Amino acid sequence: MMKSMQAIATATVEAADRALSQLKDSDDLFDEAATAKLQSLMMLSRLGNTAASSDLQSFAKSLIEGPSPALAVEAKRLLLVQEAQELFTKRDLEKAPAIIKQAGELLSANPDDAATAGLAMQLASAFEHMPGGEALSKQAYETFGPVFAKSKNDSIRQMAESFQGTLRRLSLPGNPMKITGTLLNGQPFDQSTVAGKIVLVDFWATWCGPCIAEIPNVLEQYEKYHSRGFEV
Repeated sequence: MMKSMQAIATATVEAADRALSQLKDSDDLFDEAATAKLQSLMMLSRLGNTAASSDLQSFAKSLIEGPSPALAVEAKRLLLVQEAQELFTKRDLEKAPAIIKQAGELLSANPDDAATAGLAMQLASAFEHMPGGEALSKQAYETFGPVFAKSKNDSIRQMAESFQGTLRRLSLPGNPMKITGTLLNGQPFDQSTVAGKIVLVDFWATWCGPCIAEIPNVLEQYEKYHSRGFEV
């Protein structure tokens, strides 16, 4: 399968090169051939072809300096993808702030572009699931969120709402959670009574089957660890 993908990508690069050698950058087919070459070089780079990786950088940079705005955006995006892939492969978080900054600048320049928005969202999510990457994920969501919110693209603008929810969740660790309510005896809940303890806040409802099914497990853990400071 991998050999087949390599063969197809290599053939596409060769065909694109032949086409590009006969086309002017103002020709209608130039963008199509250049995009095919970019994407095929990216595929070869992902498959471990170091020569293709180098060729991708050179070709992409030439397109960034070229006359086509669309190709320039595509080239910048693929170079950013390449940098991000290297970062996640090597787990080199030191380069992460620079990549987030680059992605933010690319997104700000193209706030309605779905592909750029998709890349930004993938970056933020990837940092969130990377060990030690929570703070970087928060930085990414904070950087991209305002741009998403102002986009004229409805689907991108809707993503901004989920960004806000994710940011709230990422901001919870280390910060106090204010809880109010009424106990079974009718008295108001006093949060100071559980200060310094490990507290599980379980949201459930009588109509929620999975919630009800989980109650015996919660009760089991409460009975097991309550003497050691566990509260529900």
